[in-house]
Amino acid sequence: MHEPEIEHPACSGIAVLCFHPSDTPASLGGRPFSHFSGHFIALPSRTAFILQGLPSAAPPALHPCLFSKSSQPSLFWTISISTEPSEPPRAVLPNVIQDIARGDFVRLTTAYDEWIEDGPGSHGSCRPNCPDNSPCVDNQGRDEQHADNGSQMSLDFECDSIKVDDDARGVMARYFKSEKFHPDCLVCIGQMTLGGLALS
Repeated sequence: MHEPEIEHPACSGIAVLCFHPSDTPASLGGRPFSHFSGHFIALPSRTAFILQGLPSAAPPALHPCLFSKSSQPSLFWTISISTEPSEPPRAVLPNVIQDIARGDFVRLTTAYDEWIEDGPGSHGSCRPNCPDNSPCVDNQGRDEQHADNGSQMSLDFECDSIKVDDDARGVMARYFKSEKFHPDCLVCIGQMTLGGLALS
């Protein structure tokens, strides 16, 4: 007998993310950051999660009527979420977008349907500079994100404050003791909401 899928309510709290600089400069096609590590504390339960972000292996293509392909103001991350460093992730979100237009005050989100290319089809409403025969998005641009346990997931992070230089070093010494400090590390502190993740 098929068991109904359990819906887990969204949980919100405080997240601290540490972004590590890339070895390849942006002028040579490199990303601003090679990876990031993070901690998320869900409130009021105070359940702690460990976050690891790596560049997405197969990111969606941003729609050409929104952004130039030579200067796409976004990055995609694959984010793993776990509760213990030695245990496998409880969930993996394969394509979470970072809006580069926000600068160092990083925003991460899974809600980006309107930014990416849809599959072949007819035009919908579109900006005037959309290339001919380039399909517009109609909220069908990405597959639903699913956690490893089968429940649909969402993620949103809004940075409230940043730490750089010696301030970043201090935060890393407290929260990221096993990671090597680099002068160009960026620490972002802000509000995070996760939807669809079981807390128990």
